[in-house]
Amino acid sequence: MKMEENSKSDSKVRQVGESRPLSPYTEALFEAGKTMFIESVKTVRDFCKYMISVCTGAIPIYLGLMAFFLPRNYEIQFWDGVIIALPPIILVGATIIFVFGYFPRQTETSLEIVEEIEKAIQEPLKIRRRFSKAGFLVFLAGFLLAIISLVLHLSPQSS
Repeated sequence: MKMEENSKSDSKVRQVGESRPLSPYTEALFEAGKTMFIESVKTVRDFCKYMISVCTGAIPIYLGLMAFFLPRNYEIQFWDGVIIALPPIILVGATIIFVFGYFPRQTETSLEIVEEIEKAIQEPLKIRRRFSKAGFLVFLAGFLLAIISLVLHLSPQSS
């Protein structure tokens, strides 16, 4: 095993075996992996950002459809009110989940310890993915409930 001095700092670099330059193919693989990793972080944040707009936009569309299709003299009973109000509430919940997935994360890490750098990158990405999945499931629940609510209230009413 051979020890070399690093010219930029006082730390020692340990070299195991012979070192050879990377082939163009290996360099391209490293670059592709780096790009994919950076893009995955960006993609999760962009998805949360996009879904915040979708969730908040779905609420007035749903309420507008309900106001447009319900007769003016329609009396809302308690359970009807619950069924009508539940989709916007669920969509607001999905929006909040997506906001938590979008917010930047603050971590303290040492830039000299590779394991800490990996952890500082992987943990927020894992948390963002969880928030994006949970937010999407809640959004789907709210969207399906909105469709069910519209179908129930748009069906012919008995007078």
